[in-house]
Amino acid sequence: MQIIEVSDADFKRLQNIAETVVGTTFRTAIPELRAEASKIAIATAVCRVLDNYEAMSGAKPALSGKPSGSRTLTYDETNIPDMRHTKLLNGHFGNVTPEKTTWDAMVSLALVAVHASAGDVQSLRRIAGANVVSGMKQTEGYKHVAEQDFSYQGVSATDAVEIIRRCAKALDCGAYIEFEWRSKKDALHPGERAVLTIG
Repeated sequence: MQIIEVSDADFKRLQNIAETVVGTTFRTAIPELRAEASKIAIATAVCRVLDNYEAMSGAKPALSGKPSGSRTLTYDETNIPDMRHTKLLNGHFGNVTPEKTTWDAMVSLALVAVHASAGDVQSLRRIAGANVVSGMKQTEGYKHVAEQDFSYQGVSATDAVEIIRRCAKALDCGAYIEFEWRSKKDALHPGERAVLTIG
């Protein structure tokens, strides 16, 4: 993840694009959520500008974050593979990278983004298809998100990808996931790496 500086005027222009892309993200009434929501929305706006430029100019899209190795399998949201026995290697949701490289951290990032936009747990549950409750719950595999005061239940890699897909679709922000199958006989491609692009 690279960090760039832009002028105040250009940042305002990006905010205007992000407003149309993410909608209520910028209008959240919870002040402490605005910074995180804004970061996701601006990253999405930058991607949208680049996509439009490449489409209009015919420029070839740059490959992003392709893992090293002799073979990398590629997938998208129309052909998601069997995710059992997989380990997350890298990823981002709306160009925001999770603090930890785990499926759970990716799910948390997606849920936080949707909750900031949707504004309530009922909408979050409906959009994400995740088990989410208001307040703190730490039994039955639930984890608490203190800054937004909701708890979500941990899931398998298969369910994590589906939650991430649904959240990305709702926010129209996309997601990028690099992973590998563990060396287990029930894994689809034991020991191999893959890239999954959503959106």
